[in-house]
Amino acid sequence: MGTFLTGRLPILSAQPAQAMLDDGFGVDLIAPTKLGTLHAKPGGFVDSTDQVEQSVAFFLPQGFEVVGLVNSPVAPVTPGDGFPGLPLLDLVQTFYLNNIVPNT
Repeated sequence: MGTFLTGRLPILSAQPAQAMLDDGFGVDLIAPTKLGTLHAKPGGFVDSTDQVEQSVAFFLPQGFEVVGLVNSPVAPVTPGDGFPGLPLLDLVQTFYLNNIVPNT
C-alpha cells in the first residue's frame, strides 16, 4: 500500500493505512489469499425503478488496488432483498482468487 496523497501533500502514510485496513476500518471483507490478505468494500443501491448501481474497492496483496463501478446488474437484485454490491464483490473476488498462479 502506498501513501495517500491530496495533491502533493501526504494525508496518511502506508503503515497506519495498512493497520486500519487490518483492523477492519472501512472494509467489509478481509480474506486470506496465497499472496497475502485482501481487503474489500462493496457499495451500491437499487432505486424505486429497479435501476441497480454496484461498486467494489479491493486492496489486494503486493500493493495492488482495484475498483469496479457497474451501472447494471451483475446478478439479479430485487429491492429489499439484500445488498446490491455483494454480487459484484463475489464476482471480482472469485476471479482474483481463481487466477493466482505460481511464479515460474
